[in-house]
Amino acid sequence: MSAIDLFQQLWPALYVIGALAFGWGMWQLSRYFVPRSEHTKLVDELPCLSGQVSKLSDRVGELETQTRSLPDNKTMHTIQLSLEELRGSVKAQDAKIDGMVDRFDALANNVEMLIEHHLRDS
Repeated sequence: MSAIDLFQQLWPALYVIGALAFGWGMWQLSRYFVPRSEHTKLVDELPCLSGQVSKLSDRVGELETQTRSLPDNKTMHTIQLSLEELRGSVKAQDAKIDGMVDRFDALANNVEMLIEHHLRDS
């Protein structure tokens, strides 16, 4: 039996296997590549999308600029400590003022008594 006879006997099976392989290959290619109609639709939408991307890029740039001007953790910690010191100072001043109010009330009372005394004597 020669190679030609073997080929003639196996030709139908080889043809079926080849057709199946070709069909499977085309199916695989259709999964990876986009049809032309869909491609043209996406190309038409590209300018709109690029405009949106540039707007978003500008917004991100603005946010990055604003973020750079914000204080870092160390600075925020220093600010918090300073605020706590100020709160303590304000409380101390508040207590001093409360004490001074009592003294001013007594002084005002003394001044009123002196005014009444002088008014009665004149």
